[in-house]
Amino acid sequence: MVKSVSSPSRNPAAVGGGPVGTGFSGHRGLQPWTVREAYKAYQSPYGPKYKQQFNFHGITKQHAIRFGTMAGSFGAVAGIFALFFFAEVPKVRDDIMIKVPIIGEYFEKKIAPEDNPF
Repeated sequence: MVKSVSSPSRNPAAVGGGPVGTGFSGHRGLQPWTVREAYKAYQSPYGPKYKQQFNFHGITKQHAIRFGTMAGSFGAVAGIFALFFFAEVPKVRDDIMIKVPIIGEYFEKKIAPEDNPF
């Protein structure tokens, strides 16, 4: 007659959740998330003195200035393009383009009297 030996992996008390187990008290024996305490990184007194640069989600002040300048430049170019693209629309021509000091007279629509049907 062979005697069966129970392995520790099949014994619920040895795996967890029981009085003798690992002490995991979460759902299905999983340990709930814990929040670690904040600690300051070690700085050697003999090493260089450095400070961590302020950032917001990895974007530093220099990155924000560079991206802001680039976005502003692209926005200005896109606005000028849109203005000249729609310059021949009568409303845009009369309300905006004629009032521009240097190029305003280019956009004035002058029709000779002999070409006017009215």
